[in-house]
Amino acid sequence: PEPAWVDETEPDASPRALLAALQNAFEDAMAEREAAAAIERGHEAYVRSLGRWAQRMNREYRKPIDWYVVLVEGAVDGHWRRVRLQAVDPHNRVELGRPFVVELSNQQFRALTREDERRTVDLMRLRGAVHPQLQPNLDRIERGVFDNPPYIGRYMEFDYTVDVRSLVPAQPPEVDPEDDPEDTPDDPDADSSDASDDGSGS
Repeated sequence: PEPAWVDETEPDASPRALLAALQNAFEDAMAEREAAAAIERGHEAYVRSLGRWAQRMNREYRKPIDWYVVLVEGAVDGHWRRVRLQAVDPHNRVELGRPFVVELSNQQFRALTREDERRTVDLMRLRGAVHPQLQPNLDRIERGVFDNPPYIGRYMEFDYTVDVRSLVPAQPPEVDPEDDPEDTPDDPDADSSDASDDGSGS
């Protein structure tokens, strides 16, 4: 993935952080179970364990979120507006996963519109909750060309929904320039002690 200012070490940091966390959790939890099931109890036992694991992960990874997003597209449906959002890094606009759809009330949608120009704003801050929707699919044995829905592991697919508590225009938060993920020292005579502390091992 492209470097981002957002710390994606926590699964609630972005859609792609959530996907990566669940892929890692699947690999840790299911690899040994699949091998054991093939030897001892057979395929049906493994499938049942998949379902139980998916239910548990759907509960454990249901988390509050605070994401920066941009509007991809929107459509009016009665008193609701269905909008597609893209989670982004607020500073360099790196896309942090795939776009996702939420439903907003007319009141929420109007809050995104500039009073002077009546046009949709650019960067927004979304607060709410993410609800993973892991689902076994016995026909899914590999990622595939389009990887849609996203592939978690053998027989397991990933989707999620987002409940919106607030969605408001935002400015990028202030950051320390030294935290730039792509920043590298230009001085070849930089203190060797600094180089030894960066974890690069070189």
